[in-house]
Amino acid sequence: MDRFSGKRVRIAPKTAMSIAFKDYLLKNITCTFEGFIDKVKEDADVVRMESIDPDTVDAIIILSPNHFHKIYEEYCTRIPPSKLYLVHIKDKTYSLTQSIEPLRESAIERYSKHYDESGTKRTGTVFISKGFIGGNNKYLYLYCIRNNITAVMITDNIEQLQELRSHGLPCADLTTPAGERLIAEAKTLIFDQGNYTYFYISPNQTTFQLWHGVGLKKMAPHTHITYDYFVSTSTWTNETNFKHIFKAKQFLDYGYPRNDFLLQKDDDPLALLFCDRDIYDAVRNQTYTKTILYMPTTREYIFTDSAAHCDEPLLPLDFKLLNETLCSLNMLFIVKLHPFVMEQLGNTLQQENLSHIVFYPPQSDVYPILKHSDILISDYSSVIYDFLLLDRPIILFNYDKKQYEHTMENFLFDYDRYTPGIEIENGSDLIDLLRHSIENVSLSRRQCALKRLFLSSKRQSSSELLSQLLISGDTQ
Repeated sequence: MDRFSGKRVRIAPKTAMSIAFKDYLLKNITCTFEGFIDKVKEDADVVRMESIDPDTVDAIIILSPNHFHKIYEEYCTRIPPSKLYLVHIKDKTYSLTQSIEPLRESAIERYSKHYDESGTKRTGTVFISKGFIGGNNKYLYLYCIRNNITAVMITDNIEQLQELRSHGLPCADLTTPAGERLIAEAKTLIFDQGNYTYFYISPNQTTFQLWHGVGLKKMAPHTHITYDYFVSTSTWTNETNFKHIFKAKQFLDYGYPRNDFLLQKDDDPLALLFCDRDIYDAVRNQTYTKTILYMPTTREYIFTDSAAHCDEPLLPLDFKLLNETLCSLNMLFIVKLHPFVMEQLGNTLQQENLSHIVFYPPQSDVYPILKHSDILISDYSSVIYDFLLLDRPIILFNYDKKQYEHTMENFLFDYDRYTPGIEIENGSDLIDLLRHSIENVSLSRRQCALKRLFLSSKRQSSSELLSQLLISGDTQ
């Protein structure tokens, strides 16, 4: 960080993480912080990139785990690359790089335009999953495969690619010319995340955004692309949330393909792709009286400098005491941390001698575990709304609600009104709850939320409805 000493610095974009990094930088380096760069936020300390004179800034630091490539390429059109820095966070430590490999978007555009000019009819569906295949992309893709709908999974996750190939499933590497060509030539492109939807898309292609859940967090508008279809769980969620964030020609209340799996009676082998089979088997063997799944969401404030030097645990649970309680009740407690959080914590939470507590791999599909869990513990994550469909108890471990809400600049909805569960604030309350029957606690809140967030849990499946659109699009 010493390279910024005496420099005029800006940071992009303005988020909770970048604010924390700014505080860290100013505490440790004598530099002039000129403010943030952001294309959406409008604060006194925020400017747009197009308004910056390159001669008035010495360094622009980009802190955006999902979008740094896109931001970097935009900024390179105005700012010399020598002034652009990418900051990484690992084990609660910041590191910088200036060597950023450019995206290969031009190849997709070149392939796609050539395909259009040839007049060849586009066919087939490509699922694009950057970083990790999971959620809605995975389950709709598998539905297509089972029903002989032409589909290919494109990802840069090599481990998951190998697993797909071991089952003989159609797939390709996102970072290779073969993957780029498949994207360019497909009739339909399907996404369930927003961090790789800025490459060239032909007007002759159809786009679906399945997204990854209904949540309480406020999001900045995603206006860089207009999808043909945006998929959600109800008209209410579209009207109150997604229509203010995304651009789409049609907003569909078809529900989520991943929830089709939750409601199916049996688990077919392909649905267990990317799932930790050892933990899944332990859950399905039913040797425990209950299975409890704990899925806390990521907390951006943990990356502040004060948190990095704090001796207090980031998860306020006495794991040894909890394990003793679980042993006495013969319950299994599965902890599934957000991948970004697990990366920062390393192995510090891998406690020894915890016979009834296991840590689920952060990049493994947790829905096969969620389906067979008796109790879900979470906080501000969209997973609590999916779990409503199973009509089982939800515990909201919101020990840091005020701090989290402040970090997120308030929730999208009123937390107490739209969270369908039992609220607790400390580990001792959790232990007390586990000793009692809680099946019917907060039942009315669960039922009320279910009616708002899902049109019906008993209608035609989401995958079936979406596949009909895919088939009709391929025949046009």
